[in-house]
Amino acid sequence: MVTPWGRSDRTPPNDYIYWADGDHGTITRVHRDGTGREVVIGHHEPVDSLPVDWLTGLAVDWVSGNIYWADPKLNVIEVAKLNGSHRYVVVHSGLETVHSLAVDPVAGLLFW
Repeated sequence: MVTPWGRSDRTPPNDYIYWADGDHGTITRVHRDGTGREVVIGHHEPVDSLPVDWLTGLAVDWVSGNIYWADPKLNVIEVAKLNGSHRYVVVHSGLETVHSLAVDPVAGLLFW
């Protein structure tokens, strides 16, 4: 069977589960059926031995196709497309410690 998105299986192209590995500073995704595992975000700097998470508070905006996360070492919130491209800092001031993020994609709001 060929689906409308051109694949012969039943997995839509954005049917992923995302998770953050704070110890290594990565965001990884995998299809819900367990295939196609890939790291979409890696930390820019070498990971040091300090026991501080490199990233926290992962939120997925399925409407606009973005992922958001906080970097507690730099006190910023970053955003990228679901595949990890177009990464940039979206909030860079006024942050202390961000532990969680949530997105309301319909209203276009990000909470932390």
